[in-house]
Amino acid sequence: MQEKKEKQDPIIAALKLRATGFDAEDIVEEYVYDKDGNERLSKIKKSYYKVVPDMTAIKILLDLEKGDGELDLTEEELVRERERLLGLLAKSNKKQIK
Repeated sequence: MQEKKEKQDPIIAALKLRATGFDAEDIVEEYVYDKDGNERLSKIKKSYYKVVPDMTAIKILLDLEKGDGELDLTEEELVRERERLLGLLAKSNKKQIK
């Protein structure tokens, strides 16, 4: 049981980060080739943005706090739910294409 909690700690930390929102930074580097064929850095573009709090992450954290810290779904149930959701997503995408 102790080992399972240690594995969940990074997951819980990621959920908390997602639930509270955070600032992020993207860096894009553009390279060009000179006459000799050598690659050199041409531009660096930095962009900063705010990731807003995620309601799904908040709900999951609240559910985990209510219970014993374990999710109620088994591995098989999670796989079935994943397949169901992927099917719904595929149907939704087909409808949007038409």
